[in-house]
Amino acid sequence: MKKLIPAMGVMSVCGLAQAEVVHWSQLIGAQADASQSPLWGGLTIDISGLSSNDFQGDPDNHVLSVFYGAGASITSIGWNVNLTTVGISWADEATITFNDSFSISPGFGDAFTVSNMNYQGSTSSSLMLGSDGLVQIELHEIGFDDNPDGPDAIYEAGSYIVIGNALPSPGTIIYLGLAGLIGTRRARAGRS
Repeated sequence: MKKLIPAMGVMSVCGLAQAEVVHWSQLIGAQADASQSPLWGGLTIDISGLSSNDFQGDPDNHVLSVFYGAGASITSIGWNVNLTTVGISWADEATITFNDSFSISPGFGDAFTVSNMNYQGSTSSSLMLGSDGLVQIELHEIGFDDNPDGPDAIYEAGSYIVIGNALPSPGTIIYLGLAGLIGTRRARAGRS
């Protein structure tokens, strides 16, 4: 059973604060305002309780569909996850893929089973979002699927990913430019 979790207008849930963490369960359903997107701060998504099940594209995998902003550029992806593998599954098989094109394996190099092992890191990316502004995030396995149709790895409490450093959309640039001009004009008028 594919877990497709649409999150239109994530910013209506979490505001514009970079440090705010949104739990994946808060992303269920279409929120009211799909037009807002993060400015430069990014978005932190708590993935605690989700699992890595089968190979990429399998309907048993968890897939998050997050609205980030039409035409946005995502320049960094970070993670801080606590991973527990199931059975003989290895930590380096648990993978997170963004828009079917950019993948991270938090436990890279750990070819053994783990229990609540913490992995942290970040990497630069060059993800360009389309006109729908969606980021598809799939949790899946690579290499071996040791538990077909069941969890191979579980993201324990305190696990999150960070999608960061989005460049603003052209509309946002216009609003920021206008705000800057108005602020400059007021400052000059006050000095006269």
